[in-house]
Amino acid sequence: MNQLIIVFWACLNVYVTIGQETLGPICYSCDRTDNPEQCRNSKTCSVDQICEDLSYTGTLNQILGKRQVSSQQSRCVYCCNTDLCNKNCTSFVNLALHKPAFESSVYVGVYGNPELAVDGDTTKNYYKGSCMHTQNMHYPWWAVDLQNDYRITKVKLFERGDAADGRSFHLTILVSSYNATTLDKDSPMFTKCGYYYGHSSDGNVITIDCPRNTHGRWVRVQQSDPHNEYLHLCEVEVYGF
Repeated sequence: MNQLIIVFWACLNVYVTIGQETLGPICYSCDRTDNPEQCRNSKTCSVDQICEDLSYTGTLNQILGKRQVSSQQSRCVYCCNTDLCNKNCTSFVNLALHKPAFESSVYVGVYGNPELAVDGDTTKNYYKGSCMHTQNMHYPWWAVDLQNDYRITKVKLFERGDAADGRSFHLTILVSSYNATTLDKDSPMFTKCGYYYGHSSDGNVITIDCPRNTHGRWVRVQQSDPHNEYLHLCEVEVYGF
């Protein structure tokens, strides 16, 4: 029997109100794509519908009769009001995963390249080859090219947890539709998503929510401490649609 492979994307549980009428959630919707990152289609469900969850790999007979697949493997597909609907579809795609990354300088050592912050490895230990790392310099930065223009909802930073030196982390998250590697940190081409102030030894996972309507192709993490400093991050995840 032929294998039926269904791979889809995430849903956006945002409800739209027009006058007194409330419409259903906005769902990503792509028909049988094997590369979900390219899914840019969306639709608004009716008020009595939710995003159907059918991300699944298997035979047609295996899919039929399934009331709900594993939430860990599932993605929203399209609007529905059947018993296959999954009300817990709330995840977004990490837009930065394996995308081209850049940094103002690379630490002279074994590791530290910019792509280590988008390799999917959230290990917070530089010595295990999991973290990007700049040289000690004035206003170092790291940037990722998402390769398409997106509305950015949040940026998640995995801070290094193996450094006990208490380096200053005054980070500004900047978003732009222009090449972020060529812009000054105070360029009007940037939209500020948010800030984080702390120390490199904290080992925190930091989630920064961007203001509504923040959009762009590039995301840059800017060290904004006025003194010479390092910048090192073990993973950067960018979410949006």
